Amino acid sequence: MLQGQEGKEHDTRIIALMKRPYLKLLDLSLQKSKTVVFAATSLFVGALVLLPLLGSAFIPEMKEGSIVPAINRMPNISLQEGIKMEMDAMRMVMDIPGVSLAVTNIGRGESPADSQSQNESTPMVSLKPRNQWPEGWTQATNIYEGERRFSASVRLPEDFRNSIEAIDAILLTSPNGARIPLGDLANISLNDGPSQISREMGKRRIVIGINARDRDLGSFVAELQKTVSSQIKLPEAYYLEWGGQFQNMERALGHLKIIIPITIGAIFFVLFMLFNSLRFAALIILVLPFASIGDVVSLFITGEYLSVPASVGFIALWGIAVLNGVVLVSCIRNLRSSGLSQIQAIREGCAQCFRPVMMTATVALLGLVPFLFATGPGFRSPTSPGYRCYWWADHVNVTHAGYVAYAVPMV
Repeated sequence: MLQGQEGKEHDTRIIALMKRPYLKLLDLSLQKSKTVVFAATSLFVGALVLLPLLGSAFIPEMKEGSIVPAINRMPNISLQEGIKMEMDAMRMVMDIPGVSLAVTNIGRGESPADSQSQNESTPMVSLKPRNQWPEGWTQATNIYEGERRFSASVRLPEDFRNSIEAIDAILLTSPNGARIPLGDLANISLNDGPSQISREMGKRRIVIGINARDRDLGSFVAELQKTVSSQIKLPEAYYLEWGGQFQNMERALGHLKIIIPITIGAIFFVLFMLFNSLRFAALIILVLPFASIGDVVSLFITGEYLSVPASVGFIALWGIAVLNGVVLVSCIRNLRSSGLSQIQAIREGCAQCFRPVMMTATVALLGLVPFLFATGPGFRSPTSPGYRCYWWADHVNVTHAGYVAYAVPMV
């Protein structure tokens, strides 16, 4: 295959067909560079306006075709009784329409890092495809039993506390020495309470679990914090900590706020070392915010939130944009060194780099096609990251013209 006539570089029919309208748009951009710069800046400003409307979340909602309904029992329950209750619970779960398999475990694992107590179980319940669920079956509401505040108490002998009547008959001594039954001073009743009292850092801890549904986690917690601070006054020595996925999201986004500027600075330094020019390094770095326009718009259109995976997608997009920028700027500089004028070098460089830029963008796009058509158990959601990735790869082609808009005044 490698022997024979000397190969000649030429565009395939598909590339030639795609290049013709691109070159027309390129010529128009070179003629109206100020208009292109204004349009690109307007799109960037529009993306900034959309950014606060995206909402925020730690990770997108997972739809993997299975759920984990955790079961919590009395801390002092025996292993035999726990197994019996677990088997009964699994039989009830298997009777629910739409459930295909239920596998469970009870107690703590061998690892000392396992946080599950011996009275807890975490069954894995696999669901049938949604089209096999019977009509009219709906999901039951989620109930979370928080922990109540308990004061210190003195335990009486068994005979004085084994019934409500016995407790009612307990005699108290008044300040003037009179003996009064406790039942005359208080209403004694038997009620259900929490099965255990949890502590953290030597302090009692009460957990209130909340699931945010059909809205982003960031704005929900912000609204909740505002409402709690204005309507609830905690007793002395009480305080609130907002944890769970919100805490994880805040921590992760805080790390990204540090990592991303450092990464961009490192890229700028490498580009400066490569081209030995602040102008060319700045030219390539400037494309990053414009390359992000398609990502922001795609998140807004698909209804997705600005999450940690989406932030990683921004970084992946920037990598492709920088790669294409290095290829394009290097080619234009070589053509300028060979004697071509500025406009000729820009047009010829963009024409020569069209195929490699399209190749990098197309490879990224084709690798993410399965995300777009996944519908069975295991896919994430109808607005999965595949849609966003599709926009990332597709927008890389558009940002190619963005280099031309800035190449005219800066090269």
